[in-house]
Amino acid sequence: MKLPNGYGSVYKLSGNRRKPYIAKKTIGFDDLGKQIFKPIGYYETKEEGLQALALYNNAPYNIDLKNITFSKLYEKWINRKNIKLEKEEISDNTLKLYMNAYKNHCTSLHNKVFVNIKTSDMQILVDNCPFGFTIKKYIKGLCKQLFEFANQLDVPINKNYAEYVELGREEHSSMHVCIKEKDINKLWDNLDKEDVDLALILIYTGLRPNELLNMKKENVYLSKRYMIGGSKTKAGKNRYIPINEKIVPLIENRLKNNSSYLIGSSRDMAFTYVSFKERWDKMMYDLDLSYLPYDCRHTCATRLDNVKANKICTKLILGHKIQDITDGVYTHKNINQLIETINLLK
Repeated sequence: MKLPNGYGSVYKLSGNRRKPYIAKKTIGFDDLGKQIFKPIGYYETKEEGLQALALYNNAPYNIDLKNITFSKLYEKWINRKNIKLEKEEISDNTLKLYMNAYKNHCTSLHNKVFVNIKTSDMQILVDNCPFGFTIKKYIKGLCKQLFEFANQLDVPINKNYAEYVELGREEHSSMHVCIKEKDINKLWDNLDKEDVDLALILIYTGLRPNELLNMKKENVYLSKRYMIGGSKTKAGKNRYIPINEKIVPLIENRLKNNSSYLIGSSRDMAFTYVSFKERWDKMMYDLDLSYLPYDCRHTCATRLDNVKANKICTKLILGHKIQDITDGVYTHKNINQLIETINLLK
């Protein structure tokens, strides 16, 4: 049966080929009126070629992008995102999280032709990820965005297969747990391992994780044994944070980095909580522990209570609001008293 003009054609190539039939689409005409063709693909049978040609004519796609790999599509996508970053239409932190997902968690897909990627390929990435729910969410989020971007470019995909990736249940804790003394000792015994010191700094200061991540060196007065920082509430912001004598060497070592932040990054920017959480999860996994970062703050408060620390000092250290107006107005605690209080933690 003769195909309509401009529809395209399917014919057999010479030689011994695994897929001998080529489907071509007419994309225009030259000056002599002769058709200009572009290959759609190669097929084992003529029927397969005709089906591919019919699908293309029914819903045309970008033939040039049919064989684009995951990495090449990502490069096009990230270039668009960088333009949005310059225009402040997307946050730098968000972009870094997607870049991390691509670089560290999607390597098995990098060289795979994008149109061949299915839900099962992405599900393996999530299932094999040793980190927490948030990291898995960004792996799926990156894949979803790439499928949406591919659709914008008319890459021949049937649907957004990333939509069907299952992340599992996010584990929530209504109450943080206190880190056991034997596990605190385990942290001290493994200071040679990366980021273990961060857990100990959090335990012995009561800082929120983001407060530590945003602490600048200029606000650390190690010789005077305190830092100035904090966040979240009026009581918590710009407060004095005493430094326990046990973590002085840990703080001193962190001050040696080339960043302006106490917990420095290579780009001289504060770590995002998600990036920190990924490192935390790895550290916990290596030590065979299963605590959350905020458990450190809960541990600090509980241990101070166990040693019967002054409650006003404890609230000032943790940045909690002092509800009693008498305590808040008439009770004044100086930094030396806060240092004495935090040193009760052994």
